[in-house]
Amino acid sequence: MPSHTLSFLMTDLFTWSNLVHAACGGLGSAISITAVYPLETARTRLQIDPDLKPRSSLPLVEVIRKKEGLGALYRGWSSLVLALFLTNFTYFYIFHGLRHHSNVDAASSDNTNSLLGLLATDLGCASVAGIMTV
Repeated sequence: MPSHTLSFLMTDLFTWSNLVHAACGGLGSAISITAVYPLETARTRLQIDPDLKPRSSLPLVEVIRKKEGLGALYRGWSSLVLALFLTNFTYFYIFHGLRHHSNVDAASSDNTNSLLGLLATDLGCASVAGIMTV
């Protein structure tokens, strides 16, 4: 392995900051899907059963909760939350590692060219991270 590659891995990729960003990205996705998962359950049931009443999500969530319990609203949640956590953890880890490696500092963006450079760098890092995550 070339020394510049090893240097990149040790100084830019494997950092505490990248780990914290990745953990926060993964945790944020886990929290957000937990908050809206009952709506996903209602939407799925509405799609597979055209005769289901009521026909809107929020009232249906309440009907499911009363008839089947709170657990029915979260069936299948664990596999989805794990997949989202791991995907977003990986994405944010790669994104912040690449961004740190590019040496672009948001604090130095005091003119339009710097802002455009920061935007281009972030878009590039986000694109590469997205491709690598999928």
